[in-house]
Amino acid sequence: RNLQGGSTVIATSDIPGGVVNMLYGSQSPLSLTLAQHQHVQASWYFGHPEGCHVVQREGVENKKQVWCEEYERRKWNSLVQGTGYTINHHCYNSKAVIMPAGETFAN
Repeated sequence: RNLQGGSTVIATSDIPGGVVNMLYGSQSPLSLTLAQHQHVQASWYFGHPEGCHVVQREGVENKKQVWCEEYERRKWNSLVQGTGYTINHHCYNSKAVIMPAGETFAN
């Protein structure tokens, strides 16, 4: 597949550098390397079930969030499967920041 159009869209957008990383190559070695990498915080894998197990197993070692699905199951061009709750659930990571008020708001 030719994915260069996607990189052109990202390069000409307002997205800061380093937010999106696009890698090109064979799926098995790339997914294994990313699953083992300590600085990659999350990984999505869509492919062979055996590869999914490898990514999950390696991701556990460094507490990585992993989302796996078997190949040919998700239709990314579909309005229903390419968007919605499941995608948003895996795309966004909410964090609560608790700041002690203490004397800050005291009169």
